[in-house]
Amino acid sequence: MESTQLFQCAFGDAAANDDIARLVSSLRGIRSKARDLTSRIVTALPGLSIHDISHSDALWEVASTVAGPDYPLNAPEAYVFGAAALIHDAGLCFEAYAGGRNSVRNTLEWRDARGRLARTGCPADDLETEADFQALRALHASQAGRLATESWQSDDGDIYLIDDRELRDSYGALIGNIASSHHWDLDKIVTRFSTPRPAPAFFDNDWTVDSLKIACILRVADAGHIDGARAPSFLARVLQMNFLARTHWLGQSRLGRLAVRPDNPEQVMVGSTSPFPRSEAFAWWLAYDLVANFDRELRRCNDLLASSSVQSRRVFARRRVAGAGRVRQLAKYVETDNWEPVDSTVHVSDVSTLVHGIRGKQLYQETSDSLGVALRELIQNAADAIAARKALATAGEFDTSIVVCLKCSAAGEFTLHVDDNGVGMAQSTLTTDLLNFGRSFWYSERAARQFPGLQSSGFSPVGRFGIGFFSVFAAAECVRVFSRRFDKGLDDTRCLSFEGGMSLRSTLTANRPQDFGMSVCTRVELALKPSAIDGHTVNFADFAYEIAAPHPVLVAIDGVDV
Repeated sequence: MESTQLFQCAFGDAAANDDIARLVSSLRGIRSKARDLTSRIVTALPGLSIHDISHSDALWEVASTVAGPDYPLNAPEAYVFGAAALIHDAGLCFEAYAGGRNSVRNTLEWRDARGRLARTGCPADDLETEADFQALRALHASQAGRLATESWQSDDGDIYLIDDRELRDSYGALIGNIASSHHWDLDKIVTRFSTPRPAPAFFDNDWTVDSLKIACILRVADAGHIDGARAPSFLARVLQMNFLARTHWLGQSRLGRLAVRPDNPEQVMVGSTSPFPRSEAFAWWLAYDLVANFDRELRRCNDLLASSSVQSRRVFARRRVAGAGRVRQLAKYVETDNWEPVDSTVHVSDVSTLVHGIRGKQLYQETSDSLGVALRELIQNAADAIAARKALATAGEFDTSIVVCLKCSAAGEFTLHVDDNGVGMAQSTLTTDLLNFGRSFWYSERAARQFPGLQSSGFSPVGRFGIGFFSVFAAAECVRVFSRRFDKGLDDTRCLSFEGGMSLRSTLTANRPQDFGMSVCTRVELALKPSAIDGHTVNFADFAYEIAAPHPVLVAIDGVDV
């Protein structure tokens, strides 16, 4: 930590400045306690790659390489970054929680994890320990947000990670938020850290803290520390791991330390210290994903810093990771032994053909009616969203509502929309999970994070295949999805538009229809193809009621005078 260029430039000669000496002394004290705390992670999660003090120290090295030799970081900013780096993963052990293991097992996150694992067929003997693993992963970022200010009780009185009360009061909450932010969506970081923090009264006035800049440094450094020090090959042989955990270890164990590309100083390189044999092909692809994630975080944070109106926010010296996202290029750095990785990732080039091909009797009882397929899917999704909201203890009582509306324009063009007042979707759900082909959002860890307690509530969605939303494109020229979470206001409504239909090229706006009020959480609007509506205009109400009949939610049919 202290030998890195970033540390030396930020703190300089601590002996010559009492305020800097105070910050460095406090940081050393935090490090000593964090070292003891993070040493417990390997006991709680033995299959996890290394998350002890060596990982926190290494973030300084990665940050120094990525940011560059003259990146502007003052002493309080370096202090906040260093403290956040020390505690960002500390929540991965039971000792980080008052009440220890029992406290973790009483959380909604643990109960949700157990319910999710039970549905996937996890052996009964492993349910609780696997739920421990998933719950600690789900909780650790939010718990990091508390560690800088909360205390542990002892016979000698309360113990804090930050002994210096003035520093704890001035920077503790900010340190916790930045430590927690390494698991936030980038949009949340922009919202929470948009304005630099002024200096406290006991420091120089120009010692402001740009929390957004520090959050970006932590985020990129954490994504970029993927070398073999985090997964020693010896431990990979002696620890009892399942296939996925072992693959993750092997994927990192052969990676060397981060370096700047000699012929292109705007790029960093991640290379292997020895080639991956054919027997470790899965591990190579894991390394490929780690490098791609590092590159993605680096590019996104640089874009964020570049677009900022705050002049002191400079982009990092390094802009890309060499070979990231390109199989043949990365294989020049992350080498293989007598085999060649080929980018044959499954992708959907003709969604229309796929939708028609998979919507047979197993899914829908019929094979030819694209409007019936789409309407059944939309009503089913709406009913699931309402059932999810009812299952949440925080939702309260509400009158369930699904409204199906068919309208015809003066030009003879038909528009169908289905409204519901279920849980609704946040922006991240719209852009990430809505079109996640083959995976049900309701059973994912993302759903557990967004709606704690849902997966342990007994909620059981009707949807089975996770194909869902794709079916609407067979009936529509244009698709628009308007949604907000049920516990948010109208200003949080977002519209995801697919103007090109099957091309799945989308735009995101804050638009909403004039009649989209607080009684609606999600509206899916389809500009129907003439072939889809043909034959349904006369008896549409009866047609829609028949589709809605199996669902235990009252469905209103509106606007059918065509």
